[in-house]
Amino acid sequence: LYSAEELLRNIRHFRDVTNRPVTTSELIIEYETAALLLDAGDFLFPDSHASWHSGSTPAQVWKDTQQRACRLAQLTANSQTPVLLKMVSYPSDGAEGLTPESQMEFYRLAVEGSRNDGDLPQRVVLSFSTAFDPLWKTVQNGWAEPENHLGLFTVERSPKPAVTKVGWRHKHL
Repeated sequence: LYSAEELLRNIRHFRDVTNRPVTTSELIIEYETAALLLDAGDFLFPDSHASWHSGSTPAQVWKDTQQRACRLAQLTANSQTPVLLKMVSYPSDGAEGLTPESQMEFYRLAVEGSRNDGDLPQRVVLSFSTAFDPLWKTVQNGWAEPENHLGLFTVERSPKPAVTKVGWRHKHL
């Protein structure tokens, strides 16, 4: 663990040494309850833990992601600080309702929604959680079964429908 003073001192140090943008990553609630985090870095980098853990549909998880993005945009309205919302995900298996098709639907909503003005606030962009299904996230290692199915590709490196059927490229490119 570290104190707020240590965190701020290290962020300033890394910024001075590297001359690059620097941030820290915390849960959204931490940004909402510790105002010093809003100004600590050059952008916010919050974890967005999705509601699929509780059995939400792709549309519900996308709506929840949008609401999180709006909360963060409100927090940074005065400073205009950019937000990179990370850990955005939807598994393809591991619990009822989690299928390759439902994962594809979530990513279709997220990818297309990210392109549409109004679906996400300005200054908020998404970072998707995992490219490949993580072999190490097993029930035996203390993870919920869906965590083993977060990737856009299988452990064999085969693309899932979320990759092959979602229009990832912008139509104008």
